Amino acid sequence: MARKLRIYDPVARRRRTLATYGITEAQYQALVRRQKGLCDICAKPLPEHPHIDHDHKTAIVRGVLCWWCNRLIGTNRNTAFMFRQAARYLESRFDGRAIRPEDWP
Repeated sequence: MARKLRIYDPVARRRRTLATYGITEAQYQALVRRQKGLCDICAKPLPEHPHIDHDHKTAIVRGVLCWWCNRLIGTNRNTAFMFRQAARYLESRFDGRAIRPEDWP
């Protein structure tokens, strides 16, 4: 049996996404307006299809993010602890103690 080709429908995609997170189009638009059309993390303009960020434990919607920032949160397991650890790591490497390639064993 041949597989039926799915035609991309942006309206249906939006409807499915909003239903997944239990919000209406008006609530979604209010989030985007509150953020002035910018990603809540990097403050760059939201892409055509921004990601709805939500807490995976409670399913509460937190905001709207670009793809990169949504991935950043997801790969850090949605924990502020991981971000603090990563920030400490990055900041410690800029204080002159970083290992230069010529110093590698």
